[in-house]
Amino acid sequence: MNVKTSVILADDHPVLLNGLKTALEEFGHTVLGTALNGTDAFTLLVEKNPMIAILDIEMPFLNAFEIINKAGQIPQLQTKFLLLSYHAEKSYVLMAQQFNISGYLLKDEKAEVINQAIQLILKGGTYFSPKITAIKEHDLKMDLKKISYLTPSERTILRLISQRLSSREISERLTISIRTVQKHRANIIEKLELNSQIDTLSVWVEENKALLEQL
Repeated sequence: MNVKTSVILADDHPVLLNGLKTALEEFGHTVLGTALNGTDAFTLLVEKNPMIAILDIEMPFLNAFEIINKAGQIPQLQTKFLLLSYHAEKSYVLMAQQFNISGYLLKDEKAEVINQAIQLILKGGTYFSPKITAIKEHDLKMDLKKISYLTPSERTILRLISQRLSSREISERLTISIRTVQKHRANIIEKLELNSQIDTLSVWVEENKALLEQL
């Protein structure tokens, strides 16, 4: 049996937003309102207090994670969150885990799948697209395992690299030689199994900033 629920929708693509609204209403859900940016989405969330908020991750003014963080500071809001995105970056998946979000779907999913996700979330479950689940169960676990091999000094260097400090700036910050910093960088690259011939460490750091915040 399809359980009806109250929802709000937020996406900065009007065509997608209207299409999703129509589809959910056809499934019997009550759409309390829609928003084209994060600020309006948060206002709508506070005013309507829906059972579920379906949010595009990247929106003007506030992204979905900023909205969810602000909502967590309002005790009376009991809304569950379902994310929609074209992207499956590890940083997004990690943040979804950190915020204990109920669902994360890619935008190429059919409306039936979104409805199925809503049904599971209403029952206290979670729903993630297969690609998102694969990242959770494989990529993130592998990255965390590799990071566990780093020494405390190497983790410190990695955090400073994530702040876009150069080797010289890191050496000055930690009062160690540039040669020592470069040795640490080489060890980090080896333990993370990155290509040492190109600047893959900087790329890896950019893609894993949310992960590094846990160090």
